[in-house]
Amino acid sequence: MEDAEETSAVRVVLLGKGEWVSRKRELHWVQRYASVVKTYSEECVWFVCLDFASSLALAAIGSMNTSNLAACGHVKLFQAIILCTLLLAEAVAWPHSRMRDSVLDFVALGVQCVSLLLLAVGFYKGMGHGDELFVIAGYLLLFATVLLVVKVVLDVLCEMYIFYTGRRRRLQLKAWQKAAPCHIETPSERCLYDGTTGYSAYTRSSNNGSWQAD
Repeated sequence: MEDAEETSAVRVVLLGKGEWVSRKRELHWVQRYASVVKTYSEECVWFVCLDFASSLALAAIGSMNTSNLAACGHVKLFQAIILCTLLLAEAVAWPHSRMRDSVLDFVALGVQCVSLLLLAVGFYKGMGHGDELFVIAGYLLLFATVLLVVKVVLDVLCEMYIFYTGRRRRLQLKAWQKAAPCHIETPSERCLYDGTTGYSAYTRSSNNGSWQAD
């Protein structure tokens, strides 16, 4: 659900346009599965399957028998092909809900592809680990690791901001209110269930029947 109240640069860089929300209070799937899909946009949630498949493929290829340098070169080449395919998909779909994630993933994947290709060439040429190609590939992989660390730090800052401002809870309550406006039968009945505390952001006043914030 898009956040119309947050239009600052913080949203563009850190938060993205909105948050995943559950449409039904009785089926609050976001609490169960949001960690799997929350980094992806609604249009590209299928990218989860592609990420999972590519991880399995990389692991399977990495477990191949590498009894000689040529076999090592084959492994690195196949891994580079998989990452290049994933990189192409990233370039076409830009699947993440936050632009910073798409940019960081794209750059990191590109750097990893180049480093794996350099390693493959080095193995095919029979070079040792101290040769120039291997040194360059090592620095590139280190740079990709730094990018991933930056992404993790930004994710932590993002979650802290969301928790402090109550953004995710506000959007969830808004979605539930839009989907099913409440019908109050008693003055003490709650309007919206937030799925965390069991209580809503609004109650009905017992004095005049009006709505007031908790």
